[in-house]
Amino acid sequence: MEVRRTVPVALDVDSDDAALLEDTVDTFLWSAQYVVDHAFKGEYVTTSKTTLDDETYDDVREATDGFNGGLVQAARNKAAEACKSVVARWKQGKKASKPRFTSPHVVYDKRTATFHDDYVSLATTDSRIEPDYVLPDEDSDTPHSEYLFSDEYETTGAELHYRDDEWDGWVVHDHHHNNDVETLPFLAYDDRQVNVSAEPVDYQPITLTTIVKSIDAADVGTRIRDRNELESVV
Repeated sequence: MEVRRTVPVALDVDSDDAALLEDTVDTFLWSAQYVVDHAFKGEYVTTSKTTLDDETYDDVREATDGFNGGLVQAARNKAAEACKSVVARWKQGKKASKPRFTSPHVVYDKRTATFHDDYVSLATTDSRIEPDYVLPDEDSDTPHSEYLFSDEYETTGAELHYRDDEWDGWVVHDHHHNNDVETLPFLAYDDRQVNVSAEPVDYQPITLTTIVKSIDAADVGTRIRDRNELESVV
């Protein structure tokens, strides 16, 4: 079972790399919006990532002069999740409009970014760039020392954002994971949290009906650690 932490890390970017990142952000957002617009074209909103990939991947790559394939897929995933959220709200009788992507960001994973101890390699609309991190002292009491500098956590992905407040420049939000079944059980009622990752469910599929039953059977203070404990409850 994985625990995820996000740590903001400022990047030392020169003017040429900054221009590349701005172009990459614009292309990423355009790609995500293209997929959303396509998803909303039919009688029903398409939310399947596989279907959207089949129907938009080649078009997006052609329209963007061969934008990095991993980033095209990340944009598609972003679009698909946004479409799913809209459909979910509709099913609840709530209002929701077609998503619009305007906040400057790019989603990276291990295919499109390589994370090193003191710098990161990022795919762009052109060649890769390798900006250094701007980090606090390793011994300081910060999330960086607890997660980024720790051997217990692995950097598996990131979102790139532009910040113009306390740091006028680019910031990468690194995602770190760690296995900790005790901390995040299958069900933590007080935290309103259900964890269906591999370890708690014994690497087997679990139905939505079973999840709902476990929540209905729980009460204040209930923590169901794993599938074995679950079977004694539902």
